Amino acid sequence: MPSLTVDDNDDDFDCIQVSCEERLYALSETGWDVNNAIKLLLLRRLMSTTNGDVERCKEALMSASWDVRLATWNLEPRPHVPDSPELVHV
Repeated sequence: MPSLTVDDNDDDFDCIQVSCEERLYALSETGWDVNNAIKLLLLRRLMSTTNGDVERCKEALMSASWDVRLATWNLEPRPHVPDSPELVHV
């Protein structure tokens, strides 16, 4: 069974500076998978505050098979492309 505490000096999380509470939350959200928890925290850090909510990031990672680059791309806003003048809506 995984430990319910996360040490501030946990070597696995050296790549990103987050609080113990954030680490614990990310671990619980990823079924205690350290690699995926780190990816979740990194994606949240990469995204703006409006796009960085945990559930949205987690869903993006899961749908991208935990590929941070692909999840980031999927979360980035796309510019609106107006309809072509040649298109006629009937």
